[in-house]
Amino acid sequence: AWAVSKDYDKLSLPTVYQRGPAQIRDKATAKRIIEILLDHGWLLPIEGGAEIDGTHRRQAWRLVQ
Repeated sequence: AWAVSKDYDKLSLPTVYQRGPAQIRDKATAKRIIEILLDHGWLLPIEGGAEIDGTHRRQAWRLVQ
């Protein structure tokens, strides 16, 4: 199960491999998952990055709801 954070609609690569399901908790797999979600329109890049759980991430995406 996805560990919920206060920034539930934003994510970064570390968010995916640190808090995602066990099957995607390595950087390479998490990167592929993000690419798939981008290709299918489920994620949108956040220009300039974003603060996620108190840390600024240069690469960040917003979940499309």
